[in-house]
Parts: sequence; structure tokens; C-alpha cells
Amino acid sequence: ICGPSGFGKTAASIAIAHYLSERRVFRNGVLFVSNGHHNEPLSAADIVQGLACAMKLPAHASERHVFDALHRRQSLVVIDNPDVQAWAVRTLLANMLGHAGDIKILFTAEQSLSENGPLFGVAEKVHEIQPLDKRAAARLLLRRSPRRVLPEELGAKSREALLEFLANHESLCCIPGRIVEVALMLRSHDLRAVLNSRENRMNLASARKSGMGGHTKFRKNLGRHRKM
Repeated sequence: ICGPSGFGKTAASIAIAHYLSERRVFRNGVLFVSNGHHNEPLSAADIVQGLACAMKLPAHASERHVFDALHRRQSLVVIDNPDVQAWAVRTLLANMLGHAGDIKILFTAEQSLSENGPLFGVAEKVHEIQPLDKRAAARLLLRRSPRRVLPEELGAKSREALLEFLANHESLCCIPGRIVEVALMLRSHDLRAVLNSRENRMNLASARKSGMGGHTKFRKNLGRHRKM
């Protein structure tokens, strides 16, 4: 899952992990590796340590120990924000797939693996996540507000009219992460003031610069393929 920061990649990966885990799609469940609330991309060592923790292995388990444990599993491995430009990470992912044939890997990053050059033996399906549509963005802003937003704040006569007015407002940002940040401002400001705020205008400018398609692509590198 690829896309700029704030587009909802982590939220999407968590939702997918829960969905597949609850339905036992993978016999041994889902392993989730992330950096918590930190934005730094995961290194190869971080990924190995995270997998060791997820599988309840010793804290300083070696890469070989982790691979051996994965070899006995049929799991989905979700890696949130690995450093896909680092050769050590790219090699680790390829080796992981080669050593443990019954796992699949889902990762989130701003770029796909193949954008940084071909990786032998790996086939990659890429979904580039896109901004919300205006109506969904309006619903998210109202839902994440720490207080009830009144229709009168934008001159609307009903909740539905407020939603429609907000969805058509030129200052509505459609990046989920930015919307959540702006929604917190509603604690102490009315909706019109928030939409016209400097912070919201900056988010809107950022959204326009980050605009991208949301189509799904399937990329194959030369060599023996294994789907991630």
C-alpha cells in the first residue's frame, strides 16, 4: 500500500490485518510489525526484532532464527513503513519470501519496492492509495470533531445540509491524517474559523501537491516470481 504521509496507509493495513485475522484466512494468523507512533522507516534490524516479538521469540533472535520460525507458519506479515530504499530491507524481504514459502507480505510505504529498482525473485502488487472524496472527507471531519458541530456554523439548516455544504467547501482538505489534525481545532473554534485557518490552508496546499491516482497496478520483476 503506497502513498504520501497522512493518506491512511497504516489505518488500511490495520483494517486488513483485523479482517483477515478474524476470518482465519491464514492458518497461523497475522504478524504485525510497526514502529509505533514514530515516523522513522523500519530498518532490517527493526523488522527482524519486530517479527521475533510478534512470534514470541527471544528479544535478540537472529535473522536465521526468525526465518526458521516463519518457515513453519502460514501467515500474513504486515510491515508498516519499512525503509524500502535500503538494500538491507529489500534483501531481507526477498530472503524472507524465499525461505518461508507459506507467508505473504503486506507493507505500507511512500514508494513501492519496484520504484527503487527490480528485486530478483519478487512479484509485487501495488495499490496507490488516494485522497478521500469530498463527501467522505466531510463525514470524517464531523465524526472526529471533539464536539458536536452545529449546522448554523456554516449557515446550514440541518445536519444533512451541513454535510453537503461542507463537502462542497473549497477549503476542505481530503487527506485523512490532515483532517484528523484539523478536527481537533474544533474543540475551541467554530467550523468556519477552522476551515479558514492558516493550518487548514497549509494542509489543503499539501493535499494538492500530493494528489495521486488510486489505481491498482501489478508489477513483475524479471526472474523467478513470488507474490508478496
